[in-house]
Amino acid sequence: MGKREIPILNVLTITGKAEKSQEEILSDALKTAKNHLLGNEWCENASGLEAYPALIKHLESENTELACSWNLEYFLGTYAPLKWYAWKFFERHELQELATLYKSIYENWQKAFEMKKSLDMSAKKNRTAIAELLKQAEAWERQAVDRM
Repeated sequence: MGKREIPILNVLTITGKAEKSQEEILSDALKTAKNHLLGNEWCENASGLEAYPALIKHLESENTELACSWNLEYFLGTYAPLKWYAWKFFERHELQELATLYKSIYENWQKAFEMKKSLDMSAKKNRTAIAELLKQAEAWERQAVDRM
């Protein structure tokens, strides 16, 4: 997946069951999330935090083709719910600092998605506004990695 104009989307499937304590499960989940965010995966696509510059460069480019494309809307609309799931995961496990960060990250991604759907992306001010939302989300997500 993601081998088109903006090669960033990967899919991970977890199978099987391991007998682990809740603490081990949470620790492993944090390690997996951090590993993903740092781009330490098998896929050559930009993954984790590197998805941010891969998207932002198209929003800041004078060539508006990709910023105006359905592809960008798809990525924004796909990543926003993933940030929501992270927020709710951290909230459920009482990791309040990470939950607070991911709530803000989600809100920025969701707002960027809504803007992409409703605004004229050929207008530089609209592309800039979305890029700024993603830059702030990236800064918060980098903080989250530090706390993981």
